[in-house]
Amino acid sequence: MSFLEVPTDPIQRVLMTYKEGDRFELKQVHLTLLKEANVGWLHYAYEGSPGFDSKRPFGNSDVTTDLAEIICGDGHRNIDEEQFRYDKEGDIKWVRDLQGVKWKPEDLWRVYRELDTVLQIILLNQTFELGWYVRDAVWSYRSWRKEVEA
Repeated sequence: MSFLEVPTDPIQRVLMTYKEGDRFELKQVHLTLLKEANVGWLHYAYEGSPGFDSKRPFGNSDVTTDLAEIICGDGHRNIDEEQFRYDKEGDIKWVRDLQGVKWKPEDLWRVYRELDTVLQIILLNQTFELGWYVRDAVWSYRSWRKEVEA
């Protein structure tokens, strides 16, 4: 696969084609994921930095299952096996949340991929207030602010 090709795997496509925009909706699902994040001091380079454990961001190495349990479960990672549908290879095809919404693996990963923007918004604005945020300067991650309703 060349650098410019879009991958055929839906999860890799989400990760490689995600583009942060100038407007973003902070949703409860983002805060639910953050609550379950495995955060620590990362010693990968230089002096290190705080961050998510990249191998086990939510405690286990099967990130897709963790995302399904957190997003579609009851808040305690309890999820009924009947909520899952698997493909022939045994991978999650989709999972239904408690409101009946179907989540494909790429949908789960999209919410996970958005967490860097979520953290920028929360830390900059010092709030967990849900809703729409706008970025005044495309090149600046420090310019997110709550969108004023007209």
